[in-house]
Amino acid sequence: MLGQIGPLELALLLILVVIIFSHKKLPEIGRNIARGLKEFKKETKK
Repeated sequence: MLGQIGPLELALLLILVVIIFSHKKLPEIGRNIARGLKEFKKETKK
């Protein structure tokens, strides 16, 4: 299913995310996601 997502669908999804979460909250959300991924990578390397 994920292999069928094209660039148009991704662009629409990003636009919806920007509309739902204001542009002021997006950097905070990005930082939280990055922290989570960093923590996940650290834990899986053990």
